[in-house]
Amino acid sequence: MTRSECAQRACRTVNAHELARVRVADMVSSGMGQAWMIACVMMLGACGDDAPATVDNGDVGGAVDSLATDSVDPDDAAEASDATTTPTDDADSVMPHVDLPPLSASPCDHMMRWPLQLPSTTYPFVVHYNPVTDVSVVETVRDSLDAAWALSTEQLGFRPPLDDMGTCGPDGRFDVFLWPGQESAWVEWVAEFPATDGDDALTMMVIDPDSDYGGDLLDVTLAHELNHACQASDDWFESAAVYEMTATYVEALAAPADLRWAELTLPDFQAEPWRTLGHDDGYETWSMYGASLYFHVLQAVHFPDDPAFAGRLWSRLRGASEASWLVALDALLAEEAGTDVAATVVELSKWRWYIGDRDDGRHLSFGGALSAQTQVPLAATVAGSASGAASIDPGVAILGSHYVALTGAPGASVVVSASAPGAPGTVAVAAIEAPDEPLASTTVTS
Repeated sequence: MTRSECAQRACRTVNAHELARVRVADMVSSGMGQAWMIACVMMLGACGDDAPATVDNGDVGGAVDSLATDSVDPDDAAEASDATTTPTDDADSVMPHVDLPPLSASPCDHMMRWPLQLPSTTYPFVVHYNPVTDVSVVETVRDSLDAAWALSTEQLGFRPPLDDMGTCGPDGRFDVFLWPGQESAWVEWVAEFPATDGDDALTMMVIDPDSDYGGDLLDVTLAHELNHACQASDDWFESAAVYEMTATYVEALAAPADLRWAELTLPDFQAEPWRTLGHDDGYETWSMYGASLYFHVLQAVHFPDDPAFAGRLWSRLRGASEASWLVALDALLAEEAGTDVAATVVELSKWRWYIGDRDDGRHLSFGGALSAQTQVPLAATVAGSASGAASIDPGVAILGSHYVALTGAPGASVVVSASAPGAPGTVAVAAIEAPDEPLASTTVTS
């Protein structure tokens, strides 16, 4: 028997994705039962002439260093991963402490650091956790994920996370890792989905339940992140803007009375209405998240009582590697609502004005409950006279807007001069605050 074979047999009781090898040193340094580890290493002493004959407390480090050079049979590693345990009510069964890996590591590469798991009994996902996390927290996460799964897949029609066939974790179920200390939550790419030629992907989720993303924000956090995993089942490589506006829309549906998403994300989105819809700012601000306001307007105007339009939009991106979400949305709007993206952006420009103390009770149902910081700003104020004029900088991007107040000018005529290239008629001008007193005329020149 070789030393490697002996190591595998002697340490097979390790409840881990990877057997002894370097992980033995990890367990010793983390304070895991040293008596057990010494007994395991002493068994190595009986395996072959090249293994240490005896090992005492002082020799554990040397034996571990020797063991670290051996390889582990992949079949044995798979066998160990299948032994992952689930919670027990046995008060005498105490799991030893197991250190979590560096915060930059991928959980899929360190499965032994999450030796416990709690599966959903309703949906194909499993929550992996470390003994440092209380079982009651794990159960709360599992139950919240059940609700998030039902929302995205059953109510909104999103494709559920793909079966990863054991690429991460012991089987094909979607893997969720509870990772205290991360102070965050995210969905991570694991691998391409080999069964298709599209941009769908296999993913897993990480959440720190002790962070600001847990507690009373746990439900909306998990609704948001689980929706990202569902998006990956259709297209992992779409614009980051549509990822975040969709997931933020879904989290708002998970808790309609909780408007913290709006107070957090709308100030950045509303501050620059001139930017194009779907502007990707590289996560410098919350603007991409706040753009979910567009989906709320779409639902209110064109899809009342039908929020599943969002899932149907993503289904159109499935297998279409080069399709833009705006192209897919344009087709959806034409088929189901008899309109197009350009017309709905004009609607957005009107509706986003009626927020906070500007709310008139005829637009967003939650508009009046929001603070002044979520309102769009005025770009200029023009007096109603023959000489009244204003130059606006920056200009308006495609699918963007500016807001100009006209004072003392009922029935005024407005002339908009566009300095950027573009044919007349590509700029829309509309009265917002006094819709019952339309402008006498609007002229667009270039």
